[in-house]
Amino acid sequence: MTKKPSKKTTPETVEVKSRAYGYHTRAARGSIKPVTLNDVLLKNSKRVAIINPLAREVHSMLKVSAGFFKESMFWQKMLSCMYAVNTITPIALLSSLIGTELNSRYPLIRFGNMHSIETILKGKYMTVYLSNNTGLYFQKAYDAYRYDMILMFFTNKGVGVAQDMKTSEWFKMNEAAGKIEFEFNIPKASAYYLVCLRLHMGKNEKVIDNLASQGMCIMKTGILLATI
Repeated sequence: MTKKPSKKTTPETVEVKSRAYGYHTRAARGSIKPVTLNDVLLKNSKRVAIINPLAREVHSMLKVSAGFFKESMFWQKMLSCMYAVNTITPIALLSSLIGTELNSRYPLIRFGNMHSIETILKGKYMTVYLSNNTGLYFQKAYDAYRYDMILMFFTNKGVGVAQDMKTSEWFKMNEAAGKIEFEFNIPKASAYYLVCLRLHMGKNEKVIDNLASQGMCIMKTGILLATI
């Protein structure tokens, strides 16, 4: 009976078995020639290192402002949008999130695709204009609505600087809000911004805080040229 070869090896060798040579030892991979990652692995590792930290920054801010309204799969939805982008700059990744609903079961767009956002820089301030020239129609449980304008700021490396929220006045059901102005201070070190719009329905100018009474969506992003 043929005796099985010893499995003694050194740190620089490994024992292998092949059809051609049977049991034998060979140099451990990387002990002679350094191991190199292939191009795909290198590309993917670079994308993960850039995309995931920025996604976490955005997600943590939205988690604070959205509260219970943010759906549980929103993180996965964000990553899907960001990883679909070929250019992995902060502005390209943030732009990929435009139109993303915070809760797909209760989307803002169900009230109609009538909201437009315009941003204007004025020194250390940013003015955000929301235009809606169409009245909204709700269930009988509600008789009015209002808006929350949420602005998030990021450094040129995609690190969150701050977020702020301004609230509109109440508008009656079927009343068009027209053009509403929100003014924000621009924090130091801000290079990019992200705008998120939330709509609340209410009764007697009081928020009815349930899932069906609201919608929230990422609307716009941009570069703060004065700070880059």
